[in-house]
Amino acid sequence: KVLIYGIGNFFLQNKEDIVKDYDIIAFIDSEKSGWDLDKKIINPVNVHQYEYEEIIVMVQNICACFSIVKLLLDKDVSAECIILGHSLYGEYGKQIDKMLILKDARIQLFFGDISIKVRSEDEFNNVCEVFVKQTYSFFINNRKKNIVIDVGMNIGDTALYFAQMEHVEKVYGFEPFADTFLRAKENLMNNSEQKKINIFQYGISNENMKKKIIFNNDMTCGQSTIEDIRERAHEKYLNWGLIEEINEQVEQIEVKKASEIFAPIINQHTMHNIVLKMDCEGEEYYILEELLQSGLLEKIKFIMLEWHYQGNKVILDMLKKAKFSWWCSYKDNDMGLIYAYK
Repeated sequence: KVLIYGIGNFFLQNKEDIVKDYDIIAFIDSEKSGWDLDKKIINPVNVHQYEYEEIIVMVQNICACFSIVKLLLDKDVSAECIILGHSLYGEYGKQIDKMLILKDARIQLFFGDISIKVRSEDEFNNVCEVFVKQTYSFFINNRKKNIVIDVGMNIGDTALYFAQMEHVEKVYGFEPFADTFLRAKENLMNNSEQKKINIFQYGISNENMKKKIIFNNDMTCGQSTIEDIRERAHEKYLNWGLIEEINEQVEQIEVKKASEIFAPIINQHTMHNIVLKMDCEGEEYYILEELLQSGLLEKIKFIMLEWHYQGNKVILDMLKKAKFSWWCSYKDNDMGLIYAYK
């Protein structure tokens, strides 16, 4: 016995299967009233008046799903009773093994033996980019094991993705923002692959310094340690409707010089392939320049990075000097991916 939240296109596309699979008691919609399939359309505030076993959220927009989940939890609906329609129907249902609603309004995503807790559309999309689109899938055809340096670890999804690979022996993850780092730590603790991962609460740059940056927990994937880059990302997130100004807070973070952090790692693993992954919202330009000047760049075997706002020409010129080959893709005018190898 279920209540169906949302009777828009996502519901209509899967209406036949839903009617076949469930006993619908009523529909929930905050903008519509009346009847559908001889069932009443009710407002979310009236959920408590009905007896049901589950509420299935049939809303296409993931950001709206997070808001609906929070609304239902605030109405004393049990988290165990809330089911995302995306876990049953559509593309996500085919690509994500399981999606659980948690009491704190986060969603726990399962990919085989790996689970990751996300709290925003931003994080949801980022995890799907890693595990569904396989953005960082790689293989180096030699007999050496790989050491991955993960700059911009975020909530730990990429570190877990790399750690599950048989040919990866160790992952070093770096994340400067305290709240994001703690949630990465939590995600790693929930997975057996954590034994292969070392994590550090600071960012990587071309110098050692501490600085104050405005942090918004709804844009963790676009959060930069560089003030002007952060502002450009903030404007985009506002236009997309993904963040609220009320969540802004000033945070002191620390960044450390790339060569000083990477040199001990590289020297410790001389018999391994060193793989560098960077999604660090603008710091990639400074990191590569510093690694090139210090002579460490040429000791890296494979690089996967996302560039932001300043184009890819400067990066490609540096990679060429270090005798890398590469290929590129573009997300839009402001960012793209580079895969570089020796």
